[in-house]
Amino acid sequence: EVLAALRPVLEDDAVLKIGQNMKYDAKIFARNGIAIAPIDDTMLMSYALNSGIHGHGMDTLSERYLSHSPIPIKTLLGTGKSAITFERVAIDEAVGYAEDADITLRLWHLFRPQLHENRVTTVYETLERPLVPVLAQMERHGIRVDRDTLSRMSGKFAQKMAELEEEIHALAGRKFNVGSPTQLGEILFDELGYAGGMKGMTGASAGGADVMA
Repeated sequence: EVLAALRPVLEDDAVLKIGQNMKYDAKIFARNGIAIAPIDDTMLMSYALNSGIHGHGMDTLSERYLSHSPIPIKTLLGTGKSAITFERVAIDEAVGYAEDADITLRLWHLFRPQLHENRVTTVYETLERPLVPVLAQMERHGIRVDRDTLSRMSGKFAQKMAELEEEIHALAGRKFNVGSPTQLGEILFDELGYAGGMKGMTGASAGGADVMA
């Protein structure tokens, strides 16, 4: 009865549906024969605006931009063997968790004008948002792949990585584990003398992604 009542609104092209991580919602509704559209997604808006600065989960966004910590789902469902599913949560407790809808709407009002101000509207509207139904369908039905092609690609990538590793070792003047942030930091900042190095708690130079950025 609820789905039948919601279907006209969820499928109405004249009614915008706003959510956080709408791909998840799209898959749930698709299982029930509902194609939700059109949509706006605050998670993708955040990603378009600040892709590498912070996470884009609702709790992170709420705390960072609204100075509000949402109700943790674990406080309602519990954990481990004693965990319950949401339909078993008491109504008075479940009502409070519905604040997620208000938080999402508040984030949308905040992010929507920023897309234009930061000149990323095109990225969001022509790349990120249109991929939601595509990825949702791929995740529901799977995709067909050519194993032979993937195997050849894997071989080429492995060969290229080996070549790059040899080149790196030649530039460094010795062999080391390129995948080790600590060893990479030692090479770049201690031995080659590049600026911008940071020392970890042990006193060793760090070479992680945050330092390289």
